[in-house]
Amino acid sequence: MKTTEAIEAVIKEDGIDSAVEWIAGVVDEKHSRIETLEAALQSLLDVQNGPPLIKYADEWGSAVEAARAALEGKDG
Repeated sequence: MKTTEAIEAVIKEDGIDSAVEWIAGVVDEKHSRIETLEAALQSLLDVQNGPPLIKYADEWGSAVEAARAALEGKDG
């Protein structure tokens, strides 16, 4: 079920207040998941000391730059 359809179903069944509570719960779950992923990504960056093989240096550098940008809230 798409999010919009789920919201409409909650509104129809339980009213707008329940829909708002449901949305807040979904947002809280997503926020928690983002925090978990940010921590995992930061942990990976903290232990990286270079590419696994020199031939992957450019790709590794791009991936690290994208990861750092993502952690800073920028597009990578």
